[in-house]
Amino acid sequence: MKKLALLLTLACCVFLSNSIHAQSVSISSAKVVSVPGNTAVYVAGTLTAANKIPITGYTVDLIDAKNNTVRIVTNAPSSGGQFSFVGLVPAGNQLTAPYTVKVTTNRQAGNTSPAASCSCN
Repeated sequence: MKKLALLLTLACCVFLSNSIHAQSVSISSAKVVSVPGNTAVYVAGTLTAANKIPITGYTVDLIDAKNNTVRIVTNAPSSGGQFSFVGLVPAGNQLTAPYTVKVTTNRQAGNTSPAASCSCN
């Protein structure tokens, strides 16, 4: 009986492990706009889980040309797998173009995309 319970537990762990990590992030648009004193980030895309479990949250990081990383938002909610975020880079961060946007799900699946950028003086 103990062997059966152990086998069922192991099978459950393997299933849950595979289910949790079977996710993907698709970034359809990433843009960065800088004006003196402020930098705004826009990112949109799709969060997909192979097992149909809703992906409920995501994190956005902005990476600059010098590989400096700034967290823009943590655990933002998604709507049916679709996400769209607009926000400001926290004050005091000096970033250099070109930029890359990284989106990571709450289960650590992630993707990066180069961000179109412009600077207005």
